[in-house]
Amino acid sequence: MKIEGLYFAYPNNNQIFSNFSFKSDSDFIILKGPSGCGKTTLLKLISSNLKPDKYRIFESPSKVSMILQEDALFPWMSGFDNIIKMIDVDKRVIYKHPMMDHVKHFIEKPAYEMSYGQRRLIELFRAILYKPTLLCLDEPFNYLDPISRGIITECINPYNATNKTKIIMSTHYNEKNLNFTSEVYYFDGKFPISVLTEKNVFNE
Repeated sequence: MKIEGLYFAYPNNNQIFSNFSFKSDSDFIILKGPSGCGKTTLLKLISSNLKPDKYRIFESPSKVSMILQEDALFPWMSGFDNIIKMIDVDKRVIYKHPMMDHVKHFIEKPAYEMSYGQRRLIELFRAILYKPTLLCLDEPFNYLDPISRGIITECINPYNATNKTKIIMSTHYNEKNLNFTSEVYYFDGKFPISVLTEKNVFNE
């Protein structure tokens, strides 16, 4: 992933990135910083949910999936239907997937009957089945109990290792059980942003 000379501002003229540069060859990138510091905006730019105002270089994987903090499931559909209606995947693949063990007790429920943590797991399952080359996770541990956070961490780890999918994740949590060598980048909360501070050890 390589970005050079990126500019982006929201319509209210709030300049978020100005001549911003970022480069990483890591398979697992963690973005940390205070709320409202630009983490989600960067993920949206990388995943093409937002378009830069201009840039010199913008290189990122072609097949990108992003899971936002906001719920992205259709509430009237079951978890199973939320998967098969959005991605092209055989039902047998879903039922044979190792992650099915974590969702089998609620995947047939309509999404509005699920807890927030259950809906997050369905979204993650859908993203994993999609097999993107880059998976963007926006605060995946927010509002989850420790058990749900542990399940998501468990699912991310073998997924990254087995499928060679790159992951870029924003988080406030210090999840020490992430077993991958990761690059950690910090936002200082000041605008506009031109560069991030890097630390190679995920702990504070």
